[in-house]
Amino acid sequence: MFANGAVTAAFASIVSEGVQSLNRPGPTPESKLPLAQRQAGARKEIEALTTDGTLNTGKVFTGENAVNDAATEVLDAVHPISEKYNLEIGGGIVKNGDGYSYTTPFPGKNGSVNLSPSGIVAGYHTHPGGDYMSQFFSNQHNSRGPGDAGWSTTYGKPLYMSHSYGGGISVRVCNGGYPTCHVDFNQNRRMSTYGVSGEAVR
Repeated sequence: MFANGAVTAAFASIVSEGVQSLNRPGPTPESKLPLAQRQAGARKEIEALTTDGTLNTGKVFTGENAVNDAATEVLDAVHPISEKYNLEIGGGIVKNGDGYSYTTPFPGKNGSVNLSPSGIVAGYHTHPGGDYMSQFFSNQHNSRGPGDAGWSTTYGKPLYMSHSYGGGISVRVCNGGYPTCHVDFNQNRRMSTYGVSGEAVR
């Protein structure tokens, strides 16, 4: 999330921490570069997607599934970059006239991205790694803080996530009000180890 003051930064710094810290660098040469070089490479590829029109922050999504559609489009576009550089990439969904748009995505680190809740109706981020753990949102039971579920619960905003476990890109959403995505959710050892599942968007 985007750091916005001390309290925001505290919650922002732990988004996805715990689940993604278990990931290992992927097989690409880029994923093994130092962090600053991976972030620079990801930014350059995100800029290229903006230039060629794949990403369009001015596009307005309307209808019953507008927020879902906006999050899915941007996550589909940037998830391959996230996997290539083994970085989380994130941003926000904002109100735009009668509909919604996504903000320009930006790279974070292996296991977190700083998202500010200010001015957005929802957050979005990627989970690179392509392993079993990447399909879970982190919560207080598997991280050093409240993690993904804590961000959603604290700010009362949905948090979208893409992952690629099992082939293809899937999108899920965590909302603190959902039984399957609450900061205190601890149904059994498996879930407390890997995080919480949220709800499938696609």
